[in-house]
Order: sequence, then C-alpha cells, then structure tokens
Amino acid sequence: MKSNAFFIILISIVLLGCSGDPYDKYVGYWQKKDVKHYEVLQISKDGETYLMNDNIFRETDAFGRKKNATVLKKSEGQFSVENGFGSIVLGLSEDGNTLHAANHTFVKISENEISPILEKIAQEKKDKEKNKALCDALSSEYKEATAALSQTDMGYKERNEKRKALNEATKEKAKAIPGCRPGSFW
Repeated sequence: MKSNAFFIILISIVLLGCSGDPYDKYVGYWQKKDVKHYEVLQISKDGETYLMNDNIFRETDAFGRKKNATVLKKSEGQFSVENGFGSIVLGLSEDGNTLHAANHTFVKISENEISPILEKIAQEKKDKEKNKALCDALSSEYKEATAALSQTDMGYKERNEKRKALNEATKEKAKAIPGCRPGSFW
C-alpha cells in the first residue's frame, strides 16, 4: 500500500514536471548580439498572454510614438510576432539561452545584468552631450575667426593662407572630439 502511494506521487510529480508550458522558457530578458548600440527585449507573461517589449531602453517607437507591448502568437511551441510585412518566428535554442528572430540573435540575460547596461547608456549619453558641446564651441570659435579674417585689411593671398591654416587647425581639433566631423561647420 505504501509503495502504491509512493508510486502514484512519483508519477504525479513526473507528469506535472513534463506538462510545463513550453512558452514559459521564452520569458525573460534577451540581449541582441553583435550590435553597436544596446538592445534588450523583454518577454513577459500576463495571465495566459505573452507580451514582448522589443527594446526596454526605448520608450518610443521609430515614429516617436509611445511604445506598447506586442502580443505574441503561439504556434507549435514557438512564438511569432507581426512586423507589418508578415510574421517573424521566434525560435528558441534547445538549451533555452539563445533566441533567434529573422536574422537577429539574442542571448538570455538576467535582470541583474540590466543595471550595468543602463549605467553604460547613461555614461555614453553624457559623453555624447559633452562632445557635442565641445564641437559646438569649436564651430563658434571657427566662425568668429573666419568673420575676423574677413574684416582685416590684408590682401586676398594672405587672407586665403590664413583661412587654410585655420581650416587645418580646426580639422585637427575636431578630430580630437569623438563624433565631431571636421568640415561639418564650414
């Protein structure tokens, strides 16, 4: 009698373990591989519905509208998502750590890995703003110097040589500022 009860409990545990929802393996954070910018998508479950946020670091879509989570369609143990041109199948690797969508590959990451990414994004934004301010200052400096050259009594040849020297000096300064394109302001 005891062995029958044990056997029934064991079978119940095995069956419950096997009856897990195959779509639950998709739930979590997925970082896009091989990109220069940070892109992490999130798949979550709300009741029986699975939702996807295509990039947790952006609040708006490509048109500047507030993003909404996309409802994922279930199909034979995989998800698909509509992109306006058709369906994209989200394929999951056997180990559950790699997600494939069209020609993109994503690697599963933990929630703890998101904070360092957010810190990097914030630092990059800060650096970009600083570099833009430096580039804008260089542009103003260049414009003032060229205006001053125009106001002098020197001859055309001398003014042209000074302008060329100013252009070269400004190009060199611009090269030292990331994202500041030499020649973008003259």
